[in-house]
Amino acid sequence: MRKYLTFFNLYFKDMAAYKADVFLSMAINIVYFYIFFVIWKAIYTSGGITEINNYTLSNTITYYFIITIFFKIDSAGQILLNEWIWYDELTKDLIKPWNIKLTQFIMFVANAIFSLLMYFPFLIILFFALHNYVSLPDLNYLFYFFITVLLSTILGMTFFGIFHSLAFFYGDQDSNISLISYLSAAVAGGFFPLDFLPQKISWIFVHLPFRFMFDTP
Repeated sequence: MRKYLTFFNLYFKDMAAYKADVFLSMAINIVYFYIFFVIWKAIYTSGGITEINNYTLSNTITYYFIITIFFKIDSAGQILLNEWIWYDELTKDLIKPWNIKLTQFIMFVANAIFSLLMYFPFLIILFFALHNYVSLPDLNYLFYFFITVLLSTILGMTFFGIFHSLAFFYGDQDSNISLISYLSAAVAGGFFPLDFLPQKISWIFVHLPFRFMFDTP
C-alpha cells in the first residue's frame, strides 16, 4: 500500500509543478460560464419568461454552476491510458511490481482531486459573484448528489476506458476520444438541460445512459 501512496504523492507533485495551463483553463471556464449566464439572463428577462420547462433563471444558472464542477472530474480528460499505450509508457510499467489498473485509477483520482483543488478558489468567486442566482440544495439532495457523482464517475471511467483500450489495436485514439467526449457531453446535458429540448428528442436523450454522467437530482 505504501508504494501506491508514494506513487500518488509523486504524481500529484508532478501535476503541481506546471500550473500555468491549469490557471488558463480555469480562467477560460469562468469566461464561458459568464457567457452562459449573460445569454440565459437575457433570454429570461427580455422575454419576460419565469420558467422554461420548470427551470427558473436561478435553476438554470445553478445547473451550469454544477456542470462546471462535473467537467473538472470528467473521465474523458482524466484517464491517460491511451497516452500510456501510444507512447509506450504502459510497457515499461508492466515490469514494475504494481497493479497497472490500480495505478491508472490512482492517476485518475489524483487528476480529479488536483483539478477540483485548483478550481475551488474560482468556484468560490463564482458563487459569491452570483449567489443571488445559485441555489444550494438541502442536506437530503446533497447526499443524493454525491452518490450520483460517484456513480457517474464509475460510468464515465468504464465508458471511456473502452475507447482508451482501442489504442492496443488501432493506435492513438486521442482524436476519437475527444470527439466522443463532446458528443456524449452534448447528449448527456453537459451544455444545456435536456428538458430544454423538444419533448421527443429529450425523451430519447433521457433514456440514453450518457445523461447519468452529468444529470443530478
